[in-house]
Amino acid sequence: MNRLSAALATVLLAAAPIGAEGTVRLDAAAMNRAGVLVRPVLERGFGELVPVVGEVVRSPGTTLTVKTPLEARVLDLLVAPGNPVRTGEPLMVIHSHEIHSLEGDLLSTRASLALARSRKEAGEQLYALEGISRIELQTRSHEAMAAKIRYEVALHELEDLGFTEADLTALLKRGHADGRLVLRAPTDGVVLEMAVQSHQWTQPFESLLVLGDPSRLELHVRIPPSDASRVGTGDRIDFVPVGRPELSCRARVLTSIPRVDPVTRTVAIRAEILETPEPLFPGVFVEGTLIHGEGRVSLSVPESAVIRIGGSDYVFVQTDAPGSFDARPVVLGRFNGTRYEIERGIAAGEQVAVQGVFLLKSSLLQSEGGE
Repeated sequence: MNRLSAALATVLLAAAPIGAEGTVRLDAAAMNRAGVLVRPVLERGFGELVPVVGEVVRSPGTTLTVKTPLEARVLDLLVAPGNPVRTGEPLMVIHSHEIHSLEGDLLSTRASLALARSRKEAGEQLYALEGISRIELQTRSHEAMAAKIRYEVALHELEDLGFTEADLTALLKRGHADGRLVLRAPTDGVVLEMAVQSHQWTQPFESLLVLGDPSRLELHVRIPPSDASRVGTGDRIDFVPVGRPELSCRARVLTSIPRVDPVTRTVAIRAEILETPEPLFPGVFVEGTLIHGEGRVSLSVPESAVIRIGGSDYVFVQTDAPGSFDARPVVLGRFNGTRYEIERGIAAGEQVAVQGVFLLKSSLLQSEGGE
């Protein structure tokens, strides 16, 4: 026992007297200091086992990256990560010399169109009075048509960049270009990432922000190619986040991607996350076991709940009395990489300590004069 553990155990003994043999009682303060965490005994499958490692990722198709359509400078950010947005809601304001030029083109072609239409109308009147020839009238008509096409092209270029009808109306009303563009949300979602800051210059098609559904996550795990043929849709995966063995999570295989990664020499598996005691986040690394086939369903506890005392395996079962734990001997079965199968010793639904177990053991041994 290291000095820190011995010291903590001594503190626990002072605050938590030992009752009947095999029972540890802790008050709320001692429970908090020991970091004791309990979880229920669960049923888990123990079929054909394949060890896996992987990562929590966002589900495909649930995110959308908003990119700048041209070189521009970010003038103002109107949202921040975590903000929910609706389709068409402003996200940020950018300024671009190219936008300024396109706005100028629209205003110029509108003026040209107005002049060409005026000349055409005047030509029609003159032609009725035999003041101009048919060829001159046709020339003016063609000029008006060409001016209309140029105006519509300039209009559509701005619409393609994201100008709304209201934006275009405001531009034509004020009669001068300002080079600004309000980028709007193309879909409902939550702002997941911001890739730019205010006053930052961006290049064409550079990422600005990511929208998506933060609740839509899945598991991507990797297995050796030799095990790929043993994996089927619907197979279960028991896993834990790396460094958090007390968090027992479950997933179900959605599909495999039959391609060997040239770097890791593994095959990727997509899995739907079914059960997790705490929220998971993208980028969390996991380890666990893929269970192929039905196998047998048995009671199980996380690996962190099992501890050796006097050459036997024990778990600490929470009793009805608050802060009271019985050291219960158990018979272990198979290990699936994250959980032990329990053949005898506990019942489904009982609450067992999965964190702070070592300090519970230390308290028990010191009360009995053990080491």
